[in-house]
Amino acid sequence: MAKRILNEEDTVSVVCDLYLAGHTEDFQEYHAECYYVFIQRLDGHRISHFMVFDGAIRHEDADCGYVGFQDVRKEAKAKADDLVARIMQAGVVDLDHWRECEPAYGSAYYCICNGF
Repeated sequence: MAKRILNEEDTVSVVCDLYLAGHTEDFQEYHAECYYVFIQRLDGHRISHFMVFDGAIRHEDADCGYVGFQDVRKEAKAKADDLVARIMQAGVVDLDHWRECEPAYGSAYYCICNGF
């Protein structure tokens, strides 16, 4: 179990992104927001937590075929914020629950990764 101690230059943030939550009853794509947590070092190196908090819940009525989506963005964001608070309180993360992300554009780590 690899651990990483956070330092004061690390930024722990909630990020919002879009995802395909499903299709409506007339087969239109329904996109919703999801939230996840990432940590960025001063040099631009980034990792994101495996846990993603979806901002919509799909509901389907089997009798009439109606498909709807419940907006749960507020709850999803609160869960992501709670994860950030727990990370900040612990001051350390278990890297088994994180994956490496693209480095911050134009950062020192970005330049190293892209051979600049």
